[in-house]
Amino acid sequence: MKRDGKVLYYIFLSLGIVMMLISAAIFYYQYRSTSNVIHTTGIIVDTEWRRGNPNAIGSKRNKPTWHPVVAFRPTPDYTLIFKSRAGNALYEHSEGETVDVIYPPGQPHKAKIHSRWMNFFKWGFVGLIGIVFTAASQLIRPRSKKKPGIVQ
Repeated sequence: MKRDGKVLYYIFLSLGIVMMLISAAIFYYQYRSTSNVIHTTGIIVDTEWRRGNPNAIGSKRNKPTWHPVVAFRPTPDYTLIFKSRAGNALYEHSEGETVDVIYPPGQPHKAKIHSRWMNFFKWGFVGLIGIVFTAASQLIRPRSKKKPGIVQ
């Protein structure tokens, strides 16, 4: 029984550490990918009720939702409008609201909505689960049965 406790302890500890490392890697990748882009502000001019991936019609995860249509100005004399791939029910009545837009330098046609909350959930959720597994491993850690001796 003692051996099972040790195995379970090491499994939980390993899973927790691996998940926290994956979370750190995701965070680093997101930080690097958003540090060399141009940040600007866009306005939601319309919303569309559509599927995120029209090719996956039979998928249960591909339910239709609201996708914003965003207008922004990469230069003062040029307005660009794009349809966001990111959809959410919160966008239903969001016409006129401002959103953060990012795009690679010189490529405003690759613009997308930059949401700090969505970026947090990508790495934060995995990291939180890693912390839970690591903490659980400490709770189920087998204790040593050695009694402290008298030191003289």
